[in-house]
Amino acid sequence: MSLPSRSFRILSRSFFSFRTRTRRTAFALLVLLLATLPSAAQVNPARLKGTLLMEDGSALGVKIKLTFTPDASAARAARKLKVSKDGHFSSAFFPSGRYTVSLDNEEFWIKSMEFSADTPSGQNTAHFEGAAHPEEGLPPIQITGGMHHTLNLVAASVAEREKYVQQIAIVEAKGELKTVSELFAANDMEGVLRETEQLLDKNPDLGPAVYLRGVALGRMGKLVEAERFLRRAWDLIPEQPGIQQALASVLLNRAKELDAQGKSEDAGEFFGKSADAFRLALKETPGNIPLLTNCAVALSHAGRSKEAIEVLETLVASDPGQTAAWFKLASLYSAEGNAEAAIRTLGKIPGKGRDAAARIYNVAIELYNSGDFDTALVALDQAEAADPDLHLVHHLRGMILLATGKSTEALPFFERFVSLNPDHADAAADRKIIEALRKTTK
Repeated sequence: MSLPSRSFRILSRSFFSFRTRTRRTAFALLVLLLATLPSAAQVNPARLKGTLLMEDGSALGVKIKLTFTPDASAARAARKLKVSKDGHFSSAFFPSGRYTVSLDNEEFWIKSMEFSADTPSGQNTAHFEGAAHPEEGLPPIQITGGMHHTLNLVAASVAEREKYVQQIAIVEAKGELKTVSELFAANDMEGVLRETEQLLDKNPDLGPAVYLRGVALGRMGKLVEAERFLRRAWDLIPEQPGIQQALASVLLNRAKELDAQGKSEDAGEFFGKSADAFRLALKETPGNIPLLTNCAVALSHAGRSKEAIEVLETLVASDPGQTAAWFKLASLYSAEGNAEAAIRTLGKIPGKGRDAAARIYNVAIELYNSGDFDTALVALDQAEAADPDLHLVHHLRGMILLATGKSTEALPFFERFVSLNPDHADAAADRKIIEALRKTTK
């Protein structure tokens, strides 16, 4: 009897052990089953579809995703949707909740949206259209279970977003900017610096304040600071007229400053930068005579003679009365080895009579001061042909010949000038030159 009893006990333990394991397995399966049961939102899913396009209706042309970030109170992660190449996205199931929408691409931002919610039968229950705040983004949207939602988004470049940021900042600082403009008009550059410093302490990216500060610094001769502020202004408000012109002038003055210090290599670099800035400024105001003139000067000093000739040709075509430009053009042609073009250019200089002769004579003085003696002599020939009674021609011709070591040839021109203009302010100095030359030529 002991054997069956023992066997029964073994079988009983096996049975109860099996039943316990079965219960545990069943419980684990129940937990797993409950975890996979749909939530209320899944039982009644929301649908979402829409588009992400540029303002002209074109696709963005890059792979991109939309990020739907739920309210902080929602205990779930953000959801991402891929946007197709033609700008469409959709989800047959989307969890209910309140979301903000953003892009995962730093080149674009969402400019505006149109959002609507409809029942499955097509009855509209919500509709919203609006623009995004450039810094705060879009307002949140509500996704509701059982509803069909349409979200059409318009994207724009980040550069356009920065433009909107500037517009808002300008409106907010309208009063202070008016004060700065009034100080600028009154030529109170110290006042401009004082007011713009206060504005930029509040908003370092306020474009107009950065621009006006840069111009004021340039006028005060603080060229390094001026360049920094004007370049920053160009980044912030590239559509602002005058930035490149102001920057070009600052760079040109910086080049001249370095040239005067004997730093020719650095000066050449800044002449080149200045020329490039003047070219950009000329796109805003083509045919602007001062800009063309300064651009040609910068190009010439930068060693870009062919470009300088091109600009000067444009200049004299726009205003043939620019006598200095004609001579500079002839000088550049001569330096390029094109004597024929130089002579042809000099022959085109318009005007006769005292006024024309005076203009040409003034150009000859500039050429003399710059050391371009050969072209200066040609200019004097032109001036004398325009007005033979312009006796100052003899004085300057003597100075040029003397500067080039031709003292014997210079003497008769000094003598002629003094005899024709004994009471002229330069006659006394010329008499001393004559006396010295006579002693050395005996």
